Amino acid sequence: MPRRHQMTICRLALLLGTTALMPLSADRARAACVFLGGADYQCTDDSGGTIIVGAPAANVNIGNTGADRNATFPSELTIFGTAINVTFATTTTPSSFNGNGGLVVSQSGPTSDAISVTGMNAVMNLAGGIGIEVNANTSGTTTIETVAGGTITTGGNGLEYRNAHITPGTLTITVGATITAGANNSALLIDTGGSSTLNVNADLQGAITYSGRTTGTVVINVGAGVTVSPTGIYQTIALNNVSDATVNNGGTIVAGASSLYTNSNTTLNNQASGTISSSATGYAFRQHGSGKTLIVDNAGTIVGTGFSVAGSTVSVINSGTWTANAASAFTGTATLANSGTFVSGAFTTALTSVTNSGSVNIQAGGTLSTTGGYIQSAGGTAVDGTLQGTVTLNGGQILGTGTIAGNLTANAGATVSPGGSTGTLAVTGNATFNAGSTYRVEIAGAAADLFTVTGTASLAGTIQLVAGGGSYSFNAPYTVLTAAGGRTGTFGNVTTVGSFGVGVTSEVSYTAKAVEVTLRPGSLVSAGSGGSGSPVSDWSSASGLSLNNWSVAAAIDRAVANGADPSFLYQIYARGDREALLAALRTLTGEV
Repeated sequence: MPRRHQMTICRLALLLGTTALMPLSADRARAACVFLGGADYQCTDDSGGTIIVGAPAANVNIGNTGADRNATFPSELTIFGTAINVTFATTTTPSSFNGNGGLVVSQSGPTSDAISVTGMNAVMNLAGGIGIEVNANTSGTTTIETVAGGTITTGGNGLEYRNAHITPGTLTITVGATITAGANNSALLIDTGGSSTLNVNADLQGAITYSGRTTGTVVINVGAGVTVSPTGIYQTIALNNVSDATVNNGGTIVAGASSLYTNSNTTLNNQASGTISSSATGYAFRQHGSGKTLIVDNAGTIVGTGFSVAGSTVSVINSGTWTANAASAFTGTATLANSGTFVSGAFTTALTSVTNSGSVNIQAGGTLSTTGGYIQSAGGTAVDGTLQGTVTLNGGQILGTGTIAGNLTANAGATVSPGGSTGTLAVTGNATFNAGSTYRVEIAGAAADLFTVTGTASLAGTIQLVAGGGSYSFNAPYTVLTAAGGRTGTFGNVTTVGSFGVGVTSEVSYTAKAVEVTLRPGSLVSAGSGGSGSPVSDWSSASGLSLNNWSVAAAIDRAVANGADPSFLYQIYARGDREALLAALRTLTGEV
């Protein structure tokens, strides 16, 4: 409790003795807060420097709806009692607080009486001090509510709640109007060992700082369209020493040092409409509790990485978009289960393990490091930076022009595809293609995909050739896989996506340390005849070929058979179907 309020209570105790504080008469309730009898007080007009003492209850109504009279407070309104109920009337001109303090509620106790501050629609425009300050000592309930019009702007903290009871009761705070705190101050500052619910339905400029006593729970609900941002380097939401905490975010949480700091068991639910972001050098979330768990369930957008201490656990379940924009600092266990989109920027994100069924993009200059392995069941992984650790593909595709720093195993249903179009993907360990896996190779003009393996390569499954277009060369092998440690096995199947041309055949060959693909010229006579007829000597059996077409095609076939290189005629061979080939042959006969 602030020192000034402690001194006020001491002076009142000296005046009133050690018995319960008694209500002041109307002339003692200074300025325009009038004692109505019983426990009721009415505050209208200019009510500067008012102190109200209830015995034991104080029911204070600020403003008068029937008379349409508001109240103005050039300094604090302080209310003492055990059961305290403060309500705000709706008037044409709202009530207001100015000066260096707002509404102060101080409860004598310990007690089980409730505190209620509801419908707070008064404008607080304070040079300093605290907007709403509640000093409780109760095992009963506390309800604090601000509504539209009840903005708080102050050089200090926006709303403070402290409960000194040994078994604090429940707290519910609902923010319905903007709170703007002073630099490096909190919009909401809570200190209680009880269970709390904070409903944030309006913007907060200032941190949410919550301190517990390792007991009780806290639930923080940030509504859709709401922005919570710090006014300095504070953690935007800081949770200290509670048994369990849940943050449900449907709005935008902007980080100072981090968006979420916790040393307690915490679940962060970032909803589809939610955004959590960090500064360039900050963190989106931090777990500082050894032996504690932070679960991040993201269906929205997270920008920034995470932090954990030794002995803690961070588990990220991502069905939305998570973009890591700074080097991670996980020293505890940190796992990612991704079914959405994860982007590792030009930094290092070090995780214990990753399971992926969505999209993972490791950008150039970035590193995604795993000590417990990377397992993909579906989706895709684009490696243009470095994927470090053991990689197991049980489905989906891995592609890119970066490096897999570890061993790679492709099982049935998985596809390895170097490049984005054509390019080189490197593995610094061993590579294994098991039955049912696919190695996808694009060949475009003079370029082809390449998979380089520093260790050994064990091959099975399918090699899939993709015709990427361009001017190919005949009889010049494309090297599509190298294994410095040696190759074993072969691909059991060869398939082709697209067409290199009706007059082109492909050939896959193997050396001790490489796999090569060679494009060969086929028989133009056979291709033009739909696969029938003698290549060079039997026009009569070459159905569908005119004599002129057959003569040109047969001449080219004979030249190729005698060692000629027909690469300069590749565009003839590369026609997509028989009719296109016949049209191309006619350009050589003079028939056009």
